[in-house]
Amino acid sequence: MERDLQELLPKLEQARTETAEKIVVVEAKKKEVDEKTVVVEAEEAVAKDKKQKADVIQKDCEFQLDKVMPIYNMAMRAVGQLKRDDITELKGFAKPPDAAVIVVKTLVILFEKP
Repeated sequence: MERDLQELLPKLEQARTETAEKIVVVEAKKKEVDEKTVVVEAEEAVAKDKKQKADVIQKDCEFQLDKVMPIYNMAMRAVGQLKRDDITELKGFAKPPDAAVIVVKTLVILFEKP
């Protein structure tokens, strides 16, 4: 038994040395991880702040869009009901009424014509 212990003693010392080396490596990597963690947490805070601002903008846009969509849908239905004769009638005016000018300007904007 003593001889077995004598044979195992060098292996134990080698394992102890390897363990100490691995501990040094692990400690060094732990410091690197801690440094990177600080950087990542700072970037995360900036990203969360930007997301929060973007969410506020998105909610505002959705609110404004909810107000405008019924008007847009009504305008699209009205445009869909226009007939060729309606356009010809407008062409016949020497000076079209102000309401007709507004409608035509709106159509120009809708169809993106300069």
